[in-house]
Amino acid sequence: MFLRIGIMKFPSQDKMDAYIAMLESVFVKRFQEDTLMLQHLVVKTGEAKLAGYGLYKSKEDFLKTGSRTKKMLTDFVKSQDGIVEFNDGEVIVNWERE
Repeated sequence: MFLRIGIMKFPSQDKMDAYIAMLESVFVKRFQEDTLMLQHLVVKTGEAKLAGYGLYKSKEDFLKTGSRTKKMLTDFVKSQDGIVEFNDGEVIVNWERE
């Protein structure tokens, strides 16, 4: 598995809320239709701060569609005067409760 982590910081709660609304109404559908992402999880980590996790089956799947996802999210975060930092990597341990 391969993972992209995006840390997003917004100048205000309102701008973060606008990002979340766009994420729920537009981006999730685009992730389903236009990417090979298996899962996308977003966590509120503080005031006007989010962490997003995109999980892919393989590095190859990530490379095929990951750059479009990154550009789409970066462009919208910047339109809300926010900043985003991405970190990508291979999942080396995965544990799930049955």
